[in-house]
Amino acid sequence: VARIPFELTNNLALLQVRVNGSKSLPFILDTGASATVVNQRLTEELGLKLEGEGAATTGGGAVEMSFVKGATLCMPGVELSGLTLAAIPLSSFEAGLGRPVGGILGFDIFQRYVVEIDYVTRTVRLHAPAGYQYSGKGQTLPIVVEEQTPFITAAILEPGGGFVEGKFELDTGQVGALTLTDSFASRNNLLEPSQKTLEITTGAILAGRVNARVSRVKGVQLGRFLLEEPVTNITQSAQDAGVGSDTAGLIGGEILRRFKVIVDYQRARVILEPNKQLDSPFIFDMSGMSLSAQGTDFREYRVRTLIEGSPAAEAGVKVGDIITDADGKPLARMSLSQIREMLRKENKAYVFNIKRGDEVIRIKLKTRKLI
Repeated sequence: VARIPFELTNNLALLQVRVNGSKSLPFILDTGASATVVNQRLTEELGLKLEGEGAATTGGGAVEMSFVKGATLCMPGVELSGLTLAAIPLSSFEAGLGRPVGGILGFDIFQRYVVEIDYVTRTVRLHAPAGYQYSGKGQTLPIVVEEQTPFITAAILEPGGGFVEGKFELDTGQVGALTLTDSFASRNNLLEPSQKTLEITTGAILAGRVNARVSRVKGVQLGRFLLEEPVTNITQSAQDAGVGSDTAGLIGGEILRRFKVIVDYQRARVILEPNKQLDSPFIFDMSGMSLSAQGTDFREYRVRTLIEGSPAAEAGVKVGDIITDADGKPLARMSLSQIREMLRKENKAYVFNIKRGDEVIRIKLKTRKLI
């Protein structure tokens, strides 16, 4: 039906979408979104009429929303009409991603088409369900769609070598690899007693509202594929993960980008075809500081959170600092994704200029593995 290019930013696929004939806006393709979302700050600019009030559930709690009824979304070769969009604020999401976001493309597209996401060619292909036939050699996994969200069964490798199965939300809108609820991880002893964990705060739409630990499990099994030592967030509750109490956690973009992912709701299945990224290691940030992008062009970088005992904390970085330069080069010339990639390299020494109030401070930092 259509072949649509996308940008890949921080493991998220962003497609260009027009809302009611507007200019093209970047929308995140998100299996975890039970509704299609438009950024609330754009509704006046786009001439969208807001109706009613409600609350959308996300990791860390609920967020207020309104509705846009009878909307039409257009992408190259395809039009979705008669939609009801949820209008919610995405400013924290934009700051964490380092770029503007027009909205989130959720259940509405997956219920209409077989959606093929190719992370290598950065292309989404939409197929008419009635005539679709799959003839490849990928791994087919059954999915169950509950409350307009897909779930699969996956197995986590235990420290002793056995596997424990759980129900996982399949979430292309989740940046990380794997999220587990603390109750599932503790009940099944998925971390060794001596294993290092780090205290973090997370949350996309409600940034910093979720307290979690980050570590690694031995592996996650998806059909015949075993992905070893994925970076794993462990939330205190199912609500913090944005899932129900019967759900073990989420499978996110850092895992899914290692496959061509074919989502076929009509046949209650997802098909995974491995790509060249399948065996690439899972890497966690090696600085210990999380940055958010500020300003109209998202090119001012502020320290949002710090991990205690990390290189950044030891070097004297503080929450709220604005990092302006690295080794004499203005960071405003780099995207947030490029800076994050820079800070994921081991044993790299950097000299940062930091603005703290009216003061400019020079800080030396050397990266290292944290988990």
